[in-house]
Amino acid sequence: MKVKRIFATNAYLIGILLLTMPVAGCGGINAAAQGSPTVTIAQTGTTGSAPTPSRSAKVYDDPFAYCAAVVVADVPDTDSIGPGAPDAIARAMLKLYPAVRVDMLKQSNWRCMDGKVMACFIGANRPCGNKADTSRTPSAGAKRFCRVHPDADAIPMYATGRETVYEWRCMNGEPTPVRQIQSVDVQGYPADIWNVLSP
Repeated sequence: MKVKRIFATNAYLIGILLLTMPVAGCGGINAAAQGSPTVTIAQTGTTGSAPTPSRSAKVYDDPFAYCAAVVVADVPDTDSIGPGAPDAIARAMLKLYPAVRVDMLKQSNWRCMDGKVMACFIGANRPCGNKADTSRTPSAGAKRFCRVHPDADAIPMYATGRETVYEWRCMNGEPTPVRQIQSVDVQGYPADIWNVLSP
């Protein structure tokens, strides 16, 4: 009876010791599970969560400096262009179009090609905002025109589309490209209506 009491007492004490002893490694596991992992950002060399991408703080009032920096841009980034850019474009365009009002020249399309400023004065039959259409497949408008005028020597641009680089005619009711009348620059725009500007 005495042996059983001693055994029970020892078992009780061992149980208390096991409950109060820290288990090796548990603290590290719990800390790793509860805390957020550290991320190293290679670009900044700091630690923390990945940064939100931000726009460049550089703003150019001078489109020539902007194009020298970005080299190529079909559409200039409006967040990087200051309010002075249209004035600079208009002053440069005025050398090419002295009879056109400055307020109209300010509306010219411009872009960057090979680090240079390219500009297109918006006018009749001048698709400044679109790339050239080099397809030899006739447009739906050209097909409709030739059904009405099956042997027309020329198809007007409103029917062919102003972006086409070809002159078209109707032959037996079918639109047919006759010759190429527009060259295309390396960015795919009709080269004949775009000008390289100088400051």
